[in-house]
Amino acid sequence: MTIVALLVDAARGRFEEPFEFTDFLAHTPRAFTLMGAQSVTSLAGLLHQGTGSVQQIWARLQTDAEELASRVPEQRRAFVNGHLVTQVAIHRHSNSLLHHSCGAVLSLGRGDRVTALGELRRAREAALDLLRTLVRGENGRWGEWYRGDVFVDAPATLRLLDELHDAVADGPWPVPDGAGFVLPSAQYDRIKAYQVGRQAGPARLVRPADERSAS
Repeated sequence: MTIVALLVDAARGRFEEPFEFTDFLAHTPRAFTLMGAQSVTSLAGLLHQGTGSVQQIWARLQTDAEELASRVPEQRRAFVNGHLVTQVAIHRHSNSLLHHSCGAVLSLGRGDRVTALGELRRAREAALDLLRTLVRGENGRWGEWYRGDVFVDAPATLRLLDELHDAVADGPWPVPDGAGFVLPSAQYDRIKAYQVGRQAGPARLVRPADERSAS
């Protein structure tokens, strides 16, 4: 959600205002205080520096994970791929997505549209790499597992990147009020509704044997 909030702020031309975000507990925007009070620009700068410093580390970890997977017995390889290789790749591409998104925010804060467009394109490639990784990580009984995600919702981030790229490239930018680019909250409502439904359901899983004995 940090990426989405930063991109929304950049679209609206908000750079020196306090950074606000939504989360699972508070659907309305609230101030970010995890690293002290931060403006949009200062937080983007911190995250850009931090994510940049570990990009090579994630790349090496992915290489090591893939090498390990190639050395384990075939019957164990799906487990290692799903629980190690896929997870490292998710973090690597997510880190790159955040890095280039912050680079775009910082560039727009300086009024540098050309550099911002390049960063947005690189962020888009990272988002696509993330989505490809998620699809590759679905196999066997976990088929289409990540496609049901509504919490992180990587496709929505990809759409937001495309919309901001078009606004910066062709205008108008900053986008006027009422032209979209608002912090989403629908995913929280959907997840909480699902949780309420689960809580109202059976206290334990009903198995076929239980159904036969009940009849």
